[in-house]
Amino acid sequence: MNVTVNQDEAKKIEAFMRRASEAGYTEDEIKSAIQQKYGRKPAPVDPKQFDPTEGMSTTEKLLAGVGKAFVDVGRGVGQLTGDVAEGVGFNRPSWAPTDADISRARELDAPLMKTGAGMTGNVLGNIATFAPLALVPGANTIAGGAALGAATGATIPVAEGESRGGNAAFGGVAGAVVPAAIRSKRVVQAALIDPFTQKGNQRIVGGALNRVAADRQAAIASMLANKGKTPGFNPTAGQASGDAGIASLERAASAIDPGGFQAVKDSQTSALVDALRGVAKTPEARQAAITAREQATEALYSQAKNAVIPDDGSLASLLQRPSMKAAQAQAAKLAQERNGAFNLPQAKPANVVQTGVLDASGNPITKTLPAQPAEYTGQLLHDLKMGLDDAIGVPGQGGFQGAERRAAIGTKDEFLNWMERNIPEYGQARTTYADMSKPINQMDIGQELYKRFVPALADDGAVPFRSRASAYAEALRNGDVLARNVTGMKNATLDGVMTPEQLAALRGVADDASMVARAQDAGRGVGSDTVQKLAMSNVMAQAGIPNWMQGLGRVPGGWLRTLGDIVYTKNDDAIRDALAQIIKDPVQAAEAMQMAKTDPAGFVKMLQTVSQGAALSLPSAVNASEQ
Repeated sequence: MNVTVNQDEAKKIEAFMRRASEAGYTEDEIKSAIQQKYGRKPAPVDPKQFDPTEGMSTTEKLLAGVGKAFVDVGRGVGQLTGDVAEGVGFNRPSWAPTDADISRARELDAPLMKTGAGMTGNVLGNIATFAPLALVPGANTIAGGAALGAATGATIPVAEGESRGGNAAFGGVAGAVVPAAIRSKRVVQAALIDPFTQKGNQRIVGGALNRVAADRQAAIASMLANKGKTPGFNPTAGQASGDAGIASLERAASAIDPGGFQAVKDSQTSALVDALRGVAKTPEARQAAITAREQATEALYSQAKNAVIPDDGSLASLLQRPSMKAAQAQAAKLAQERNGAFNLPQAKPANVVQTGVLDASGNPITKTLPAQPAEYTGQLLHDLKMGLDDAIGVPGQGGFQGAERRAAIGTKDEFLNWMERNIPEYGQARTTYADMSKPINQMDIGQELYKRFVPALADDGAVPFRSRASAYAEALRNGDVLARNVTGMKNATLDGVMTPEQLAALRGVADDASMVARAQDAGRGVGSDTVQKLAMSNVMAQAGIPNWMQGLGRVPGGWLRTLGDIVYTKNDDAIRDALAQIIKDPVQAAEAMQMAKTDPAGFVKMLQTVSQGAALSLPSAVNASEQ
C-alpha cells in the first residue's frame, strides 16, 4: 500500500534515488532498496510540495533561468507552428507542444521562476534572444519597434486559458515604448528647450553643421587635428574641416558678424605675413649683414689681391687647358667692365746682359740673368676664377655640359687649391665671405617670396587673397630657380641656402594660405537663407514634423510660419550668433557636431532590445506567481 511521505522524507528519498540512478542501479533495484530502507513503498512526490531548486546554487539557478528562456522560444515557435497547421486543416506535428504541454512545463518551471536568480537569468536569456532584432532596419522607429515587439510577443508559449493575441499586444507596446519615449524627448527638447538655452543653441548649430557636412566624421577629425602650421594662424571650421558644405555655411554665416570674420581674416593674414617677415627680415637688417661681411673680408681680400705669386710650374700647365682658355676670355670681359685690361704675365727666359763695365782689354763685361717664372697678382687670379665660373655656367643653361663640365669643375678645384695654398688670405676671405653671405642670401630669398605674397597693391585689399596664395605657392614650388636667380650662384638650391626652420616656415605659410583659398572657393554660391531659417529648420527636423507640415511653414502666411515667427523669432538672433561664434573655432564646431548626436542609433537599438527582452519575460513571472 502506498503511503504518502512528508516533504523532508521525500527529499531524502529523492536524493537517494538520484545517487542510486547515477551509480547504475535499475529502477526495480532502487524501489526495492527504498522499500527495505523505509519499510514501505513511497507514493509519488507531489510536485507542488517539492522544490526542485532546493540545493541549487545561485549560479545554477541563473543559468537554469537563461536556459528556460531559450527553451521557451523553441516551445513557442513549435506551439505556434502546430496551431497554424491545425488552423489550415493539417494534423498537428507530434513535436509541436499543446496548451496542456505548456501548462505542465509552466508548473514544473514555477519553482525556478519564483527565485530571484531564476527570474534574472530568464530576463537575460530573453534579452540575448531578441538582441539580433535590433539590427533589423527600422527597429528603432515607433512603428518598427511595435511590429517587431508584436511578432516576438506572438511566439511566447501559451498555456491553457492564455491569449496569444494578448501576448502579441503586450510585445507591441514593449517594442514601441522606447522609440516613442526618445521621439517625445526629441520633440520636447528641439521645440521647447534647445532654442531657448545656450547648450541648446550649440546643439542646433551642431545639427546644422551635421546636415551640411559631406562626411561628418571626416570633418570632425580634420577640425580637431588641423591647427594650422604657422605660429599665430588659427583656421576657422570651414577651413580646417576641408568640407565644402561647412565652408558654404561659414560663408553664409559671415554675414551675421562681418566685423568678427574680418578680424579673423586680418589675424590670419597678419600671422602669415609675420612668418615671412621673420625670414625676409628688414632692409636695415640686410644692410647691417652686408656691412659686417665687408668689414670682415675687406682686409683679407685686399691682401690677397695685392699679393704677387710666382708660377711654380703647375699653374702654367693648368692655363693650357680648354676651360682655362675660356676663363681667360671671360676674365678679359670682366676687366673691360672695370675699364681695365686682363693680360697674363709671361715667364722670362735666361738672358745675357751687359754690365756696362769693360775688362782690361776694353771688352764689355756681361752676365747671364737666370730665367724668371711668370708672376701673377691676386687680382688677376681672382678675375680668372670669376671667368672660370662663367665659363662653366649652369647645367642646361649654357657653358660646359656633361663630361666636359665635370672635367672643367675638376680643373676649377685644382686652380682654387693652388690659389689658397699660395695666397692663404684668399682662402680665408672666400670662406668668411661665403659664411657671412648665407644669411644675406636667406633674407633675399625671403624678401622675394614676401613680395609674391604681399604685393604693393595688396595693402588696400586690391589683390585677392587667392591670387596671392597662388603666386606664392608657384614661386615656392620653383624654389631652386628662385634661389639661383636671387643669389646669383649658379648651383644654388632652396634647400641648400635656407635653414630647416626657415623652410618649415615658408612651407607652412603656403599650406595655410592654400587652405584659406580652398575654403573661399568651396564656400561660394550659398545664400543666407540657410542661416536665416536655422532655428525653425532645427525644430522641424529634430521634432520629426512631417514633410507636408514643413511645407506649410514655407508657404507665405502658413500657420506654422506664423507660429514660428511668434515663438522663435526672438531667439533666432541668439542661434545665429552662436553659429557665427562656433564656426570660427574648429574645436567648438566639432564639439557642437558631436553634441548634436546625443541619441545614436546603436544606443537606441540597445535600449529597445533590453526593454523588449525584459518585458517579454513578464508573462512567465506573472504565471509563476500564480502557481
